Amino acid sequence: MIDLLKLKNNESSHIVGFEGGRGFVARMASMGLTIGSEITVLQNYGKGPIIILAKNTRIALGRGEAQKIIVEEISKCSKSISK
Repeated sequence: MIDLLKLKNNESSHIVGFEGGRGFVARMASMGLTIGSEITVLQNYGKGPIIILAKNTRIALGRGEAQKIIVEEISKCSKSISK
């Protein structure tokens, strides 16, 4: 298990937990990020926001938020995202 910041572009994983309080977990749930959700990292340049794809929705997270999301790496995927 690793935090979301450790994933690179085009890597997919499942959310396995959160390291924040109830407010943080509720905020993530309101964006569709719940335990078991599959996510794909679209952009993680090592600085600035991290952009993920979850349930066909692009979500931008601050690096502090992403660090509180615990994931389990699945595999590299090569999804083509149209703009």
